[in-house]
Amino acid sequence: MKATVRAMCESDAAAFDYEYTLSGEVKSGETFNTLYARQRLKKANVYVAEFEGKLLGYVVVAYEYTLSGEVLVHIEDIYVLPLFRKCGVGKSLLDYAEREIMRRYDKAHASIAVGAAYGAAQRLFIRNGYMPDGMGARFNGRILQDGAQATNTRGLCLKFSKELKSLDNNKNYH
Repeated sequence: MKATVRAMCESDAAAFDYEYTLSGEVKSGETFNTLYARQRLKKANVYVAEFEGKLLGYVVVAYEYTLSGEVLVHIEDIYVLPLFRKCGVGKSLLDYAEREIMRRYDKAHASIAVGAAYGAAQRLFIRNGYMPDGMGARFNGRILQDGAQATNTRGLCLKFSKELKSLDNNKNYH
């Protein structure tokens, strides 16, 4: 299946909400309207995959600003509706996000939950050249020290990154 990937538009929020409900999955966190609002406020870019007018999945690219003023580009979420998994949709979304990131930045980051439900995402990022940062697991953004305990939720994750070739000599602006 050859999916088309594009920026999310306002009508996608309701369509995703409908498709997601039909899939029977329970998704915690942001609603699709919130994702679109974040894009409108330029806090993130949301890209959707579609085939013959049907939405298949999305990827969220967010920007984090460090105290030193550095911008960290973070692939915050990638999701494919269950019916369209293992059809190359996740790879299409990741490739598109990376091309957009490469326009201005040299590196992409991703935090991937360690739970079994996120195994496909872990494999997708590793197969596409993302490497763990070597700092170990994080829980709700904080690095876990040896012997620390954490609950296996979406907040328990490993951080990955990938060096990208910039397509623009005037990179690192947002």
